[in-house]
Amino acid sequence: MPPPRSRCETAQDPPLKWHRYREADGSRPIDASLQEAVPDTLAKSERIARYAEIRSLMEQAAAGELEADPEDTDNPLKPVARDPDLWELRWSFSENGGFPTPGPTAVELWRMYHAEPHLAPKYLLALHFHRKSLDGGSAAIRAAQNSEIDLATSRFNHGRPWMWGLA
Repeated sequence: MPPPRSRCETAQDPPLKWHRYREADGSRPIDASLQEAVPDTLAKSERIARYAEIRSLMEQAAAGELEADPEDTDNPLKPVARDPDLWELRWSFSENGGFPTPGPTAVELWRMYHAEPHLAPKYLLALHFHRKSLDGGSAAIRAAQNSEIDLATSRFNHGRPWMWGLA
């Protein structure tokens, strides 16, 4: 059986729309973590660069310009093995807060989990955005990552009755 394909891998014209998950009360919990990714402590030029990198990758995904490769550790799009409904977008930021650096030399690794629900074929559903924990050994890192994935899965399943705030 071929691996699943993301909407982010198929050219989209017009591009897909990103929707940030909403709770039933209308709140968007992902917004706080997006703000955390670009803290006020960074110089203005570094904040602009980081916002641009985040936006650029999301725009590439929405346009269908990415290709998932689970074997390529530097690839910015990955299927989430733990939950086949989810996809992961990946950013790496260097110590200066700006321009991404490949691989393990990056100081900050950020992840966003999104879904591509069949009920909303023109959307990418942003569920959770977080800084990847690199504390502890590989088992601790994996456990922390799984906890973040579980949160995204919970939002996807929990938000289905109100279509994640799309309706």
